[in-house]
Amino acid sequence: MAKLRTLYAERDPLYRETAHFQVETGRPSVPTLVNMIVMQLELAGLLPPAP
Repeated sequence: MAKLRTLYAERDPLYRETAHFQVETGRPSVPTLVNMIVMQLELAGLLPPAP
């Protein structure tokens, strides 16, 4: 577990810096997460808006 925490501490800043989008997951359901991701893609113009 200590190794995983160390890797997370080292890598998380890099992942956040290079990410195009960030979705805080917390505890929402899978459908809610999918909707959040789709919404981000729509706002970025990478997907057409849902009808």
